[in-house]
Amino acid sequence: MFMHSQQWLLDRQDLIRERQQDLVVLTEEEYQKIFIFFSNCKLINNLCFNLQIYLHDNLEKFAFIVKMH
Repeated sequence: MFMHSQQWLLDRQDLIRERQQDLVVLTEEEYQKIFIFFSNCKLINNLCFNLQIYLHDNLEKFAFIVKMH
């Protein structure tokens, strides 16, 4: 049985072959910078989402602290 997640499992040769199309337009350095940029965007998005959940779950605690001041 083929699972959807298996289509993302690539070996080193597959990755190199797929990157060749990108490297026609970009240098290796530009490629790495773009990769880092989008990795950071994903990280920041996840951190904001987790913070939003934390604040929502602890809203009563924070409201109490604000009222004290």
